[in-house]
Amino acid sequence: MAFTFAAFSYICALIIDAFLIFFAIFHIISFDELKTDYKNPIDQCNSLNPLVIPEYALHILFNLMFLFGGEWFSLCLNLPLIAYHINRYRTRPVMSVLGLYDPTNIMSHDVLNSCQREGWIKLAFYLLSFFYYLYGITHDDDRVVDSCISLRLCHAVSSSLSLSSSSLSSSSSSSYCCYTHTPLLRATKFVLFVYIQALEQRQG
Repeated sequence: MAFTFAAFSYICALIIDAFLIFFAIFHIISFDELKTDYKNPIDQCNSLNPLVIPEYALHILFNLMFLFGGEWFSLCLNLPLIAYHINRYRTRPVMSVLGLYDPTNIMSHDVLNSCQREGWIKLAFYLLSFFYYLYGITHDDDRVVDSCISLRLCHAVSSSLSLSSSSLSSSSSSSYCCYTHTPLLRATKFVLFVYIQALEQRQG
């Protein structure tokens, strides 16, 4: 079976998204520890700030793969979060190090609540995205199977009925466009495979 770049991009997105989920969980736990005074602000900022750029870079990385793979819907789903990350980093406090969190104002009640809310929202987004990327992998595999079935069916019919190549091209494209992912389609795939095997055996 063919392996497309779109399927590869979804696999990479699935793996990277698992890391982003752990980043979000660590983010939530860290701010909960600040609220309960379990850690001091300086130590917590030193542990949080080094994770900001890697999180943003990983998120942009697999979205660039979606861009090159032509997965426009998946890219559009992630564009609001990319814009939020850019704006969040652009409006960060004046700091001498990379990151977002400044020990001098991180203990503010509003800042703590805002950062914790951000962590929960991003965790929910990454979790939903994880299952969507998993669906994207299987959906892309189904499209490849559909294409292979169409090509094999056209080849078998061409050999048995001696159809012209131009009529085959239009027949293949129209049959592919009519596919929908339903249980009926899966039964149709099975019937087509049996029909193709029978034609090949008869020709052999």
